[in-house]
Amino acid sequence: MYPAGGAAGVRARSHDCIGAQEDPELRVASDAEVWAWAQSQQRAVVTEDAKDFIPLAVASSGDHFGLILTHNSSFPRHSSGLFVGKLVSALDHLHLARPGDDSTGWVHWLQP
Repeated sequence: MYPAGGAAGVRARSHDCIGAQEDPELRVASDAEVWAWAQSQQRAVVTEDAKDFIPLAVASSGDHFGLILTHNSSFPRHSSGLFVGKLVSALDHLHLARPGDDSTGWVHWLQP
């Protein structure tokens, strides 16, 4: 749901990130398929779609690699070009706050 520039911005800050919009298969995948792919790659999912992804995380019985949730009021995707920078900064801050944290099953509401 996020523009590819978001993943590129996160990578520019030296974090390993893949945007679903960058991969033709992930771009058309269902939420469940994106979740399964992320888990197979040991990756957290960043999404605004809490209603669909929280049940997927719960169904994983806490054995997943993280779910980072955003809200359109905090990160308005369709309002301005500042969205990507705001999202990248918040993700960078979260990563720096969790250095070396390899725990599983965490869910985090991202704030700007």
